[in-house]
Amino acid sequence: MKLRDHLDNIKTQLVNDIEVSFIDGVRKIPRPNSVNPINIKKNQVLDSLDRLIPSNIDNYQNDFVQNLHSIRSYLSFCSSPKAFRTAWDLRSLELNGQDAETILNQGGQFIPFNKDSRIFKYEQQGVLYDESKRFLKAIRHVEGNYDDKLDDLGKFTYQPPENISGMLRYRIAEKISQVSSIPYVLLVIMWFKYRINNNLNHVFTIAPAKITSIRQSNNIDKHIHKHLDLQLINRSEASSILNLFLSLNETSLEIDVRRELPDSLSREWSYDKVNSSNKGKQLKRWSKNTGKKCPGECNREFIDISNSDIAFGHIVSQNWCKSFTYLLDKVNHPDNLYLTCKKCNSSLGDKFPDVTLRNKIISYGTIGDWLRKNLTSIRKS
Repeated sequence: MKLRDHLDNIKTQLVNDIEVSFIDGVRKIPRPNSVNPINIKKNQVLDSLDRLIPSNIDNYQNDFVQNLHSIRSYLSFCSSPKAFRTAWDLRSLELNGQDAETILNQGGQFIPFNKDSRIFKYEQQGVLYDESKRFLKAIRHVEGNYDDKLDDLGKFTYQPPENISGMLRYRIAEKISQVSSIPYVLLVIMWFKYRINNNLNHVFTIAPAKITSIRQSNNIDKHIHKHLDLQLINRSEASSILNLFLSLNETSLEIDVRRELPDSLSREWSYDKVNSSNKGKQLKRWSKNTGKKCPGECNREFIDISNSDIAFGHIVSQNWCKSFTYLLDKVNHPDNLYLTCKKCNSSLGDKFPDVTLRNKIISYGTIGDWLRKNLTSIRKS
């Protein structure tokens, strides 16, 4: 499904949820040492949603894509999760040289004040939106606001806003994550006072984070006023996630964009592991139990083929990857592997799959596809 389709579905799902289930009443918004009661009515929520998600989905899509590009442009300035956590734990608005050195040695970066960028501009506003004011772009963390705990995995919560449109932007971001199966990424900002030659300056450190509280978008009546759950991620993961969204925006391709496999699974089920270990036997047994077929010309069911005559094929061949060395770190990735019979695998040789075979591989699934959907049952096979 393309990005436009996902975005179009979001408003439909949210409107249906609100119209059917939302009940007018007071919601209590947590604040440091207190709560702030706000009366929210269904018609107010629907009006705000109409303003945030216009009827022209093409414009909405363009705004979202522009926000993705803008966030990606800041990744080069981002600190590592470890360095950002150290900065978070300082519990002080003023930075000294020793603290700065520790953070820099852990992969941190400090960016000076820049009046041309709201990311690197000293402001009190906690949430930053994109140019269209429809999407979350960044959040500012200031010590002492709401719940400032950041755990060892980089997980934290961010305070809910006190206006309906702000609340809905939280839920929309979660809904985008849910319908696309791709986590929404934004930037987290901290600023510090730093003295240079006795002059007090502001410096900024930023890091990417992904939203993890996607289920809260399923029940707006219950969750409209809830906080965001987030987790710090490194630049590489943030870049991969943003690229997945941008791939969904590609209109000329009619193939599914797959979410990236966790590194641990990619290594566990790589070609060298499945080709000569029990992992491969588990995959073969599972394929037989579920009626899978060879995508090659024979199109035989694997249950009719002995394990010794079943092979793991490469979509991009090993020899091609040796010629184009930038592919070497991906050649044995589960997404480049598919199950086939030895005869069909040998007949393909170093050639790329033709359109017929490629379509069958997409339909039947790569090893990566199987792991995404059936990992538990594969392990039990």
